[in-house]
Amino acid sequence: MSRTLRIRRVLVLIFAGWTLVVAASLWWSVKREQNQAERLAVSAARSLFEKDIIYRQWAAGHGGVYVPVTDETPPNPYLDEVSERDVVTPSGRRLTLVNPAYMTRQVHELGRRRYGVVAHITSLKPVNPNNGPDEWERQALQSFEDGVQEAAGVQPINGEPYMRLMRPLITDKACLVCHAKHGYEEGDVRGGISVAVSMLPYTSSALNEIELTVLSHVILWLLGAGGIALGGTDINRRAREIALAEEATKRSEEEWATTFDAMSDWVSLIDVETGRILRSNRSGEGLLGLSARQTVGRPCWEVVHGTTGPLPACPLVKMRETRKLETLELYLEEQERWIMISVDPVLDVRGEIVSAVHVVRDITAHKKAEDEIRELNAGLEDRVRERTSELSTVISELEAFTYSVSHDLRGPLRVIDGFSRIVIDEHADNLDTEAKQYLELVVANVERMGQLVNDLLALSRLGRLALKRHSIEPREIVQEVLEDLHAAREGRDVEIIVGDLPKCSADPLLLRQVYLNLLSNAFKFTRKRESARIEIGSVEEDGVPTYFVMDNGVGFEMLQADKIFGLFQRLHDVGEYEGTGVGLAIVQRVVDRHGGRVWVEAEPDEGATFYFTLAGDSSG
Repeated sequence: MSRTLRIRRVLVLIFAGWTLVVAASLWWSVKREQNQAERLAVSAARSLFEKDIIYRQWAAGHGGVYVPVTDETPPNPYLDEVSERDVVTPSGRRLTLVNPAYMTRQVHELGRRRYGVVAHITSLKPVNPNNGPDEWERQALQSFEDGVQEAAGVQPINGEPYMRLMRPLITDKACLVCHAKHGYEEGDVRGGISVAVSMLPYTSSALNEIELTVLSHVILWLLGAGGIALGGTDINRRAREIALAEEATKRSEEEWATTFDAMSDWVSLIDVETGRILRSNRSGEGLLGLSARQTVGRPCWEVVHGTTGPLPACPLVKMRETRKLETLELYLEEQERWIMISVDPVLDVRGEIVSAVHVVRDITAHKKAEDEIRELNAGLEDRVRERTSELSTVISELEAFTYSVSHDLRGPLRVIDGFSRIVIDEHADNLDTEAKQYLELVVANVERMGQLVNDLLALSRLGRLALKRHSIEPREIVQEVLEDLHAAREGRDVEIIVGDLPKCSADPLLLRQVYLNLLSNAFKFTRKRESARIEIGSVEEDGVPTYFVMDNGVGFEMLQADKIFGLFQRLHDVGEYEGTGVGLAIVQRVVDRHGGRVWVEAEPDEGATFYFTLAGDSSG
């Protein structure tokens, strides 16, 4: 039988069981409501009976009561022997005696007319024929003779169901006044009072509850059936998944076996304690000249080395101790071949070694390649040393050339600047407006050229100056730079915040140049802000401080951030913000010489933050 068919049968049984459980619960609930309706009706009937008994006992205790004679209450003919049955009051009003039985019949008639309550005083030996019992009352009265204290049951009256209840009337002393002549003695069952309460109000209420019960059970059955259906769907899905997984496992095992035999390495599964081969692939034929059948059951050292025991460096022996992968490279002289043997433990769920995977790989070609690479590396190192020496020479010559050119340009620039100013100051009256503008343009460009020369000289000095690192306080350097740049903030609303700046190991002169260039840029690019803000501080990542200078200036697009540290690179028009494009290149050169790195984060019109680190920048 298929798994799917078995699941279907189980689901059918569950569904049938669920239906039976819900049906049994519904039957029990309906019976409970019906019984409850009957109990309530019996309780109401008992209340009516007890009320009749109470006023009957009261009337009997007083020997009856006198009431005015009316058509509805004429003199009782069964009390003719009572001398004072009828009396006349001094005012002439006629009264007649109403004994307990007469009063009970009168009250029952009134209750029937007004409230539909059916009650009847009766006896097996009635004095009044109207008090004769019906069949149900007769049976109840006969049971009272046998000692039964109460009879109750649902009976039809005029086609409607009624709860009928009857209890016996026991003769006491007060009753003997009227009934002694009929042969009754104290304690005899004289008859009984039956009370009937309509079941319609109770059955109506019970039907409402039964309807709710049926509805709730239907909903419960539907929910259960739906749950069974969903569960069945899920179980079927899981069964299909299990079947697919089993099929996939089978395919995987077949593929693994195929792959295992197709591997170029000789792979075997060995017993850890004895070293005997439990399973082997076919690659041993090409590598060792042995088929898989010839290797299974033999110790691995016998198959590989031809020895009766493991070698001193046997990876299997080492693996038993270390419980991890162990390898051994071995040269086989007879075959002139290098092999690598690896032994990897196979662990169970408790972490215990149950077996080991033994792999033998031919690494002869790998060894030859290593020798060739070693020879190539030796030659490459020599060529790298030659190229490095040549590059160092070129860099030194370029720095010397830059320094020489920059230094030699200073003299001519001073001459041009000097003579231009003399002409402007002493011969201004002889010049027209256009000539003055030309000379002023010459002076401005000479000044910019002079600044560029100074920056180039500073850049060239970085390559020639020896790095003198020692422990310094960056806060002191920042305060000195801020004092030097006092003129840049004069007359402006600039908020300067100097945060925590931990000690670092750096060249103080070069670090001063870094802060001078970064703060100069911060003052320059916040110039158009009504309220400028510049913050100097640091953050710590993995115990290493990262220093920063932050401003709320014009900022720039981060797409341009990769070229901002290049020589002569500018992101803003020179007419708007002066500069040579050398300052940030100097910053990067200084940070590089300290073994650190520098980067920037910025947004247009939001400002920029420059970060830098210094290798070995602990306080030591």
